[in-house]
Amino acid sequence: MTERTVKLTSLVSENLLEIGAGRPRSVDPELPILRVADVLDGRIGPLIQSSLPETHQQEMRPKVSYPGDIVLTTKGTVGRVAMIPAQGPRFAYSPQLCYFRPAIGGPLRSQYLYYWFKSSEFWNQARALKSQTDMADFLSLSDIHSLSIRIPPLGQQIGIGDLLGTLDDKIAVNEHILSHSINLANALYESSTPDEEFILGDVAEIFDGPHATPKKTESGPWFLSISSLNRGLLNLSESAHLSEEDFPRWIRRVQPQAGDVLFSYETRLGDAALMLPGIRACLGRRMGLLRTKRPQLAGSILLCAYLSKDFQSVIAKRAIHGATVERIPINNLASWPIKLPSPSRWEELSGMLSSLSDCIATRTSENRALTELRDTLLPQLLSGRLRVRDAEKIVEDMT
Repeated sequence: MTERTVKLTSLVSENLLEIGAGRPRSVDPELPILRVADVLDGRIGPLIQSSLPETHQQEMRPKVSYPGDIVLTTKGTVGRVAMIPAQGPRFAYSPQLCYFRPAIGGPLRSQYLYYWFKSSEFWNQARALKSQTDMADFLSLSDIHSLSIRIPPLGQQIGIGDLLGTLDDKIAVNEHILSHSINLANALYESSTPDEEFILGDVAEIFDGPHATPKKTESGPWFLSISSLNRGLLNLSESAHLSEEDFPRWIRRVQPQAGDVLFSYETRLGDAALMLPGIRACLGRRMGLLRTKRPQLAGSILLCAYLSKDFQSVIAKRAIHGATVERIPINNLASWPIKLPSPSRWEELSGMLSSLSDCIATRTSENRALTELRDTLLPQLLSGRLRVRDAEKIVEDMT
C-alpha cells in the first residue's frame, strides 16, 4: 500500500471506517453512558462495568463502545481523544461524542488514527470548523466527514503507533505508581489516628488565587488550573502557560512553593494536591493555597488531613450550595476545624510520608519529560519528516 491522502467520508463510503455519534436513548438503560467529562487526556475515566450478556452486547455493537474504537469529544471541549482498550467496559456514547471504528483488515489502524487526532494535521482542520457557530465550539458529523487524513503504508502506521504507544505505556505505569503512592500516603495518615481538632487558620496560612485569567502562551511559567487537581496528585497537562513578562503580576499575592497544598474553592470541591518542587507557577482561578505555619507539620500531612473523610464532611456541611455552583467561602475557611494527629507524631509521620512525596515528585517529573518527548516526536512522525527508525534512536537515547 502506498501513501495517500483521503477524506474520511471516502473511507466511510468504502466501508473501511465506521463513524457515528452517540445515541444513548436508543440502547439498553443498564449500560453506563460515556460523556465528555469521562474522556480524559488519552484515556477513559473509570466507569461502571456493564452486566449485559455478551450476546446482547453483540446485537447492539454499532451503538455501544467496542475495543479499538477511537472516541472524540465534539461539543464544548472539542478534541479530547481516547482509544477504547481491549478489556474496556461497554457503554453507550453520549451525543457530544463521536466514535471511529476502522474496518478489520482495512488500510487504517486504530492506534495510528488515535495519534492522528492529536496531530496538527487534524487540529488545523478542526480549528477552522469548530467555531463556525455563535454557540459553543462544535464539530458536526458533516464536518468530521469532510476531514482529510494522510494514510501511510501499514508498516509505517504500526511503527508510529508502537513507538508512541511505548511512551504512553510508560506514562501509564507511572500514573499507576502515583495512584498507589497517594493511596499508601492516605493509609499511613489514617493509621496515625488523627483525632486532635485544630482551627485551620492556626496551623496554616490561606491564600486566594487570582480572579482573572492571563494571556496564555505556548511556554513559560504555569498558570495552574483546578482541573489539574486530582485527589492528591497534580496533573499539569490540564494547566496552561503564561509569559515571563506577565508572571510577576500573577504571583503578587503568593507564589506556590513545594509542599503547599493547592485546593479548589469553587466547583470540584474537596479536591486538592501537593505543589511539587521545580515548578514555577501561579495559582489559577477558583484555586486557593494552604501553607503550613508549623515547622514539624509537613504539607504532606496537611494534604492528607484535607482529603480525609472527616474534613471532606466539613466541606460538605459548610460549603455554600448555590443555584449554579458550589463554593467554599474562603474568607471563613481559617475558622474551620480540621483534625490532625497529635503534634508529637508530626515529625515521625512527616518522615514516613517524605519518601512517598519524593516518589510522587520523581514520577511526575518523569511523566512530564515523557509527555514532552512524545509530543515532540508525534508531529514529525505523522508528517513524515522523521522516520520511525530515527525516532526509535531518539527515544533510546533519552529513556
